[in-house]
Amino acid sequence: MYPTSKSRFCYGQRNTELPEPPSSYFNLNVSHGHDEWEESIAGEQPGLAAASLEIAKNTPAGKNGRRTVRMADYCKYYALSLQARIPFASTSSQKKFFGSSRVILDETAKASWYASLEKNSSQMIMQELQDYFQIPVLEDENVYIEIGRDGSGNVDSAAYGPPEKGSDAYYTSCQSVDLGNALCFVIQGHSVFGKPMDFSQVPGGYGIYRIPYTSEGALQPDALTMVHSLNPSIEILSLSLSEDGSRILLQTLEDGFYCLTVLHAETFKELQYTAYPLQKTADHTVPSLFRGENRLAVLSANMQQLMILAEKDDGTYQSVFTARLPEKLMEMQNFTDYDCLLYTDDRLFIAGSLYTTDNGGDRPYGFYIAVYDETGLLYYGEYETSLLEQLHSQSYSYWTQEMTIRH
Repeated sequence: MYPTSKSRFCYGQRNTELPEPPSSYFNLNVSHGHDEWEESIAGEQPGLAAASLEIAKNTPAGKNGRRTVRMADYCKYYALSLQARIPFASTSSQKKFFGSSRVILDETAKASWYASLEKNSSQMIMQELQDYFQIPVLEDENVYIEIGRDGSGNVDSAAYGPPEKGSDAYYTSCQSVDLGNALCFVIQGHSVFGKPMDFSQVPGGYGIYRIPYTSEGALQPDALTMVHSLNPSIEILSLSLSEDGSRILLQTLEDGFYCLTVLHAETFKELQYTAYPLQKTADHTVPSLFRGENRLAVLSANMQQLMILAEKDDGTYQSVFTARLPEKLMEMQNFTDYDCLLYTDDRLFIAGSLYTTDNGGDRPYGFYIAVYDETGLLYYGEYETSLLEQLHSQSYSYWTQEMTIRH
């Protein structure tokens, strides 16, 4: 029997007012160039577009042609694509950028391509980013390409993707924050199999990058710089801003340690780098992250260890609480972003929905409450309620967003 807690739990709404995130984003992706090929274009096609054209030429009408190709046979560097949205400083309007680049090695052809691009256009900006990020293609990355022709011989479908197994691959998994006059972003530095990518041809090497933009929302890739060096073997978990926007928070996974890096948002001076050990599992490597007012929460991949980091007066963070979750909660594997976390007065409160798979699909039937102090688990209880039938018919997340712990 656990001791009785003096805290109360009630059903009600409690919204924590966090600052609105800037209405902007910056997403740099691997493109491969396979979406730019056209049968009507004569001459050399860029990247995997050349392989697509080869397959199309050998595919008869009414048939599909499919082939697995080694990327390094067609591409020296990864072609990139960009999706970005930048707010205007003077109005409520926004400027959007999107497009793919071409990796052109021949200098004459490259000059001709640049001459055809409009200054400050999405395509020109994307091409300048491509020239900055010269990342060599993995030697062992394979992709399949499938081209379909209709009965008249016209190409009516195209599909691309990794083979079913056995091939490494690289994805940028870009994350960014808006500093008000520039964007800071970071891309993943290693392959799917964990091989560090070659950033030796990228100015400054691998790290966090800063790209400024004008008051009219125009990106300035000619002023792109690397502002904080990183090891490409680390796993990027999250890049975010502190609540007042004065600090950049980088959360990473490094050799089984959860690491928090805090940078000054103007000078990029490192204010903190702290590594915390996490329990390792064979099947999962990435912990789950949660954020509250002046708090960061880290849940280990095996869902056994929960750590709370609190912001100090100097803007750095310290671990204030570490707990082992109840066995029942670990078995359910349902700890999600919608669950409610509250740390106050040296106690941690966790509340969330309980689900059943009866009659097909996950249906909420109640909720759990767990209360901890520094000595361990004080209370754990599960409750059933008839209120959930109505809430389930509206949405799954409504229940957990509405639940509140009041101390």
